[in-house]
Amino acid sequence: MQVSTIVEHIKYSEASNLSVVEALSNTNFLEVNEALNKLYVYINQALTELNKRFHLFIDSELINTVPEVNIYTLHNSNLIKVIEVYDQDGKSLKFPSLVNDNKYDIKEINYNTFMIPDPIVEGVTFVYLISMDRITSINDEVD
Repeated sequence: MQVSTIVEHIKYSEASNLSVVEALSNTNFLEVNEALNKLYVYINQALTELNKRFHLFIDSELINTVPEVNIYTLHNSNLIKVIEVYDQDGKSLKFPSLVNDNKYDIKEINYNTFMIPDPIVEGVTFVYLISMDRITSINDEVD
C-alpha cells in the first residue's frame, strides 16, 4: 500500500477534523508539505507500534562468541527488541527471570548489548524485531 492511500484514508475518516488533515486541503504548498511531514511522523509511529504488537518484521544476526569476551553488541540500526537467542545447537538461551536471578545463559545489558557469563567458541543467533524503513514521501510503499 502506498502512503498516498493511507493519507486518503486519514483524510476521510474520523481524523478528518484534525488541523493537520485540514491543512492538506490548503492551496499553500508549504502548509501542505508541513502537514504531510507531520502525518509521516504519526504513520511511522503507528507502524512501529503495530510491529511491536504483531511481530511483523523479524530479522536475525549470528554472533561468534569466544571465551575471552562476554559482552556482545548487535549492529542492526533498525533493531527494536530481541525476541529469542539460540546457541549453535538450536537450544534457546535462558534470560534471568528475576532481578537477582543467577541462573541464566544470557543477560540483556541494554536493547542491543548482551552479556554471556561463560561464553565458549560457538555461534549465537539473536532473533529480533526490526522497524521498517521510515516513510518520507507520499510515494513510499508500506509493507
